[in-house]
This record gives sequence, C-alpha cells and structure tokens, in this order.
Amino acid sequence: MLFIQCGIIVEGVFKISMRNKEKKRTHIKSSLGGIFFYLTLIGIIVAVFFLTRDQEAGVPRHMAGFSAMRVLTGSMQSEIPRHSLIITKQVDPREIQVGDDITFMVSETTTMTHRVILIYEDYRDTGQRGFQTQGIENPSPDWEIVRPENIVGRVVWHNVFFGQVLHFIGEHVLVVGIFVALLIAFIGTMRIVFRRKGSLEESGEIAKETSIMEEMEQEDSIEINRIKEEMIALLKAD
Repeated sequence: MLFIQCGIIVEGVFKISMRNKEKKRTHIKSSLGGIFFYLTLIGIIVAVFFLTRDQEAGVPRHMAGFSAMRVLTGSMQSEIPRHSLIITKQVDPREIQVGDDITFMVSETTTMTHRVILIYEDYRDTGQRGFQTQGIENPSPDWEIVRPENIVGRVVWHNVFFGQVLHFIGEHVLVVGIFVALLIAFIGTMRIVFRRKGSLEESGEIAKETSIMEEMEQEDSIEINRIKEEMIALLKAD
C-alpha cells in the first residue's frame, strides 16, 4: 500500500512538472506567434509604401525579381480593370510569347501594361526581339515597338480589390495609420488578457494538484502509523 501511495505521489509530481514544461512551451509558441504577426504587419506596410507604385510614379522597385504597381488607365479594362494591383516578374525576353501581358517603360517616369500581339525576332537587325503591344480595349496597336531593355516584367497576377484597397490607403494614409495603431494596441491588450487568464487557470490546476498530494501524504502518514500500532500490538501479544 505504501509503495502504491508513493507511486501515486511521484506520478502527481511528474504531472505537475510536465504541466510546467507545457506552460513554458505554450509561452514560447505565444511569443513566436506574436513576433510572426507583427513581422507580417510590417511586411504589409513595407509593401504598401515602398513596393506598390502607380504606373506614373517612376521606375518600379523590384524585390526578388517581382514588382507591384497599380494600373491607372482602362486600356486593359476587360482583363485588368483600372486601379487593379498587378504583380510582374522579371523574365528573359526570349521567354515572352504572343498573348502575354507585359509591363514596360514608355518614359523615364511612366510604365504601361499591354498585351503582346506580335514579336519581331530580329528587330531592325539589332539581334534582339521587338514586341508589338496593344491595349485590348484600344482600336489600334501601340505606335512604338517595345525593346527588351524597357521591359519591367511579365504580369503574373492581378486583382482589382486589392488595388482599390491600396488606392484607399494611399488617399487616407493618416486615417489608416491611426486605425492600424489602434488595432495593434487592441490585439496586444487582448493577448495580455488571455495570457493572464490562462496563467490563473494554470495556477488553479497546480494548486488543486498540490492539495491532492497533501491529502495523499496525510493518508500515507495515517496508514504508516496504523501499521506501526498493529506491529506493536502483535509484539505485546507475543
């Protein structure tokens, strides 16, 4: 009986130890989750203010070969609506095919996104390709042939909703900034509240386990005393 009770006590201690370890792991996971959230938020802010540009805002910025910008005209409306966010990827000009939508520089400060309708393999004996482009809503092709050095990239993704969101942010930077700050403060406060609540619940469980262990120790002590008394009684009877 004594060994069984001791085993139960050891098991209780082991459970408490494991709960403490689990609590530490949960805290680490919570901290990593918080770091991931804020890094993601910072990444979004960086994308909005440093990567996404209007097509009349100069040479697009590249990150890992990708660029993001907003379309300002309706020349591709049925395929890429006005104010759409587009993502382009730098590609080898030899990989571009008829039917691809490409973004290219038409001046030092302006880009354009149109569809390739014809390719000249050796444009004007330069040994380079030349690309005839056209906005699918325009009645005629673009008057100037696009040279490889002016190509920003091939359109790999576009979405009008995100473009409109970014347009709204750009037009209301102060309001959005205040909203984001309040949102971060609210989320941080809620995380603290739930963390404290979890800590209190965990403390209550530990206290309950400790109380059970104390009761078991008292029962063991009573059992040991009873055995001693029985042995003394037996010895006296002999």
